Amino acid sequence: MLIAMVGDGQLAEVLARAAERAGQTVVWMHSGDASRATRDADVVILAGSQMASRSLDTVAQSAGGSVIIDAADPSVFSKLPRTARVVRAFASVPVDALAAATTDDATDILGVPLAGNDVKAKTIVASLMHGMGLEPFDVGALAAADLLEPGGALWGRALTPIELLEQVGELSGDG
Repeated sequence: MLIAMVGDGQLAEVLARAAERAGQTVVWMHSGDASRATRDADVVILAGSQMASRSLDTVAQSAGGSVIIDAADPSVFSKLPRTARVVRAFASVPVDALAAATTDDATDILGVPLAGNDVKAKTIVASLMHGMGLEPFDVGALAAADLLEPGGALWGRALTPIELLEQVGELSGDG
């Protein structure tokens, strides 16, 4: 799988290392060359709010059928066209927890919530997460992404899959 990393900062670095460790090819994009690689990529990861926001128009125009993982500023996915294959993931989990969970010597499995409207796109992202040593936790459509945003019930929390299930059960009144 070819992954175009559009962004900068610690989260982008952690995700790129984890993807490479999972056997994926990662190409780093900078604002000036984002269109070339996003056009060829299977997955485009937007990480690091300033760079991702600056490159948003280019990514939206050139991504074509690529899956776009929004791990950037919460307002980014709302600016992408409705036809984009967007999955909101990774940004809600503390970066230090992601870094620890994606090393070769990780002992605990970290649950990572994701939201998206495209079932096939979510399947691709879930497969990528599994390869990284993470356990995907689907919270539903993009309309549920508010759970993953600042102030949301799952924002800034490093939880196991069981803890995620318990947390979502409490939110729904089943817990």
